[in-house]
Amino acid sequence: RLTQLAKRHVNSEKQILWDDVMPAFPTKTKNQLKTFFFSSVKPQLDPSEFKKNVRWDPAQDPRLLNLVETFGKKWSTISQFITSRSAQQLKLRYFYICKQQPNKKIKSRQLIVEQQQVHATSVSVSKKQLAEENQRSTPDIQNQHTLDALLLQKVQLIVDLLQ
Repeated sequence: RLTQLAKRHVNSEKQILWDDVMPAFPTKTKNQLKTFFFSSVKPQLDPSEFKKNVRWDPAQDPRLLNLVETFGKKWSTISQFITSRSAQQLKLRYFYICKQQPNKKIKSRQLIVEQQQVHATSVSVSKKQLAEENQRSTPDIQNQHTLDALLLQKVQLIVDLLQ
């Protein structure tokens, strides 16, 4: 029965669409079906019916990177969107892409450092400005409210800069 369903549910690249096969076996996971199929059933079949070791198309890489950005490194979740690959294959491909494009990581690290420097600079400038304003102002209640409002505006500005 698994053999028939696997033959029936293949895409144009001769890859088995496991999500279409799974409903027939509600007590089994996708990995259990694949493991059983490739270890027990497939060796008895004509190899031309199913394609193995399908190369990655570089056009798939941006989609994978986008999904990792959206879901993090939750490979089983991402494999629900790229059904022709296992979670392990997606993980390996992601790290391969990162290894091939180390500049992206370096650039993102540099950006983080620059943002931290901007934040530190803006905080020190704000503290300095507040100290100067405190020295100039009289300690009455109205001036204190004004200072509180200025501080709130500056904190909001810093938050906006960090986003």
